[in-house]
Amino acid sequence: MTGWLDVRLIAGREVVTRLRARSLHVSTALMLAIVLAVAVLPSVLGGNGPAHYRVAVVRGAASAGDGRGAAAGDDGGPSPEAIAEALRAVDQRAPEVRLAVTSVGSEAAARAAVRGDVDAAISGNRIIVDRRLPDALAAVVRAAAQSAEVARAVAAGDVTPRTARSLTDPAGLRVVALRGPSSAGERRNTLSRVASFLLYGQLIGYGVAVASGVVEEKSSRVVEVLLARVRARELLTGKIVGIGALGLGQLLLYVVVGLSAATAAGTIDLPPGWLLAALGVMAWFVLGYAFYACAFAVAGALVSRQEEVQNTTAPLTVLLIVSFAVSVFAVEDPSSTVAVVMSLLPFSAPLVMPLRTAAGGVPAWQVVAAVLIAVASIAGMVRLAARAYEGGALRFGSRLSLREALAGRS
Repeated sequence: MTGWLDVRLIAGREVVTRLRARSLHVSTALMLAIVLAVAVLPSVLGGNGPAHYRVAVVRGAASAGDGRGAAAGDDGGPSPEAIAEALRAVDQRAPEVRLAVTSVGSEAAARAAVRGDVDAAISGNRIIVDRRLPDALAAVVRAAAQSAEVARAVAAGDVTPRTARSLTDPAGLRVVALRGPSSAGERRNTLSRVASFLLYGQLIGYGVAVASGVVEEKSSRVVEVLLARVRARELLTGKIVGIGALGLGQLLLYVVVGLSAATAAGTIDLPPGWLLAALGVMAWFVLGYAFYACAFAVAGALVSRQEEVQNTTAPLTVLLIVSFAVSVFAVEDPSSTVAVVMSLLPFSAPLVMPLRTAAGGVPAWQVVAAVLIAVASIAGMVRLAARAYEGGALRFGSRLSLREALAGRS
């Protein structure tokens, strides 16, 4: 058989064998349950019972720009107190919404409250919010303002064609956002954080699977039979490719199910360019897996018992944990020196670079450099893993050092 045919057969054997394993079914089902919970629960929990909002009303504030002040007795508009009372009345009539209405003395205090735990503040004809006004709250506020305007007009006997028309646009209310709505970049950052977590789980899970697979074949002496038919390099390559194909397919399943469920539940709005970002995550998984699979294969070749795998793979696990930790903070400051350096190093780039690119502002040369460095490092790791595997696959008993495995190549 040719070398590539051997690799394909071994990879197919790995896929079929692992697909039959109950552990894969359980882990996949558990992860899918977690993904679905993260995607759907915010929407489900948010829809149970009434929505609770806190609203502040500025005492004595006057409307601006339309000549209809909100203060009582100013220019005929409803007073802040009247709007507050109307809000409380709407709260009683609308079981799907619950309002906690408070009064503040100035617009500055209202803005400070909105930056805190208040959802919206009414100052004259302005509705002040932090980022955006929820649709349900917007409807309630406008209904309350309209109710207050009707009550004021009726009490004053001021029902003219002009005031009648104004009742359809109470007090000319306009929304003022202190920070603006959530941007597409922020939504990309949120998705990239989730993607980084999935990448971390897949890399560490399937890296350990490679190491355990190598040790399993050594401890059962199956490797002796296999090496009688194929070369060690082809056996290792087939094992890495087969396990990696499962990992990539599993990651794709998580992404498709998670995005579909979140979109259907209305939990997220997919930002522009999300498909390209998802493909980028897949590409970085391939690069990251190729690097770590070789490293974990070396770790597995050094021992002959499953009990010793954890010791030899511990340094690689630490590398992944550190890389994941850096990726979490990289999105907050993607231009920091630590984030830039870690996004270029081959062991951390698969976790850090996707988050930096999602945040935006990453020079193209850094992305290209990270990919080239990763590819070059993978080429070196393949050679190292092949030598260590050839030298350690048929050596049983006590744990080998890396130098002994490399020197013992047959």
